[in-house]
Amino acid sequence: MKQARLLIGLLSMIMFLSMSWGAWANNHGNLDDPEIVIRMIVKANAQTDLQTLETHMPAEVEAVEREAMSAGASQIEMDFTGVWEIQEEDKAYKVTLDAKGNGPYTWQEGRIQTESLTDRLWSGTWHQKGNDREGGFEVLLSEDGMIAEGAWWYLRVGTQKNIPPREWGGSYKIKRLSPLPAP
Repeated sequence: MKQARLLIGLLSMIMFLSMSWGAWANNHGNLDDPEIVIRMIVKANAQTDLQTLETHMPAEVEAVEREAMSAGASQIEMDFTGVWEIQEEDKAYKVTLDAKGNGPYTWQEGRIQTESLTDRLWSGTWHQKGNDREGGFEVLLSEDGMIAEGAWWYLRVGTQKNIPPREWGGSYKIKRLSPLPAP
């Protein structure tokens, strides 16, 4: 019964967001993926009824993150060790990560640096020595930790350093190629 109510609430939230997402997403710095925002809002407001949730939806990412953290969102431990494949719209390449989610990838002498993993929301930065670029990424890990989907964006291209986060970028799919490390 509780799961059915949660599903109905989530579907209602999706309908609500689909009607107002355009205006909300245009605010600078908001998350690009409605699914991530929905997950954070629902997690942050698990005891709140849907009507209250809809009328108190924060418009800024920082507010969503504060609510999620105050509602018990937690840093989780995961061993990222292994070979992963990063898929973008126009290319795919391999990254070899250490246990903390840091390591080199095969495109443009790149490197990923994991900053946090909170309730399966994996975020970090990337740097490419080969074409002098860097930026950030945020992906949502699957329950089994084998696939993550989300977005990447530029923070710097060469000497151009005034690129607003999330303004230019694309979609990211990161798939684990090697088996999960033994516990």
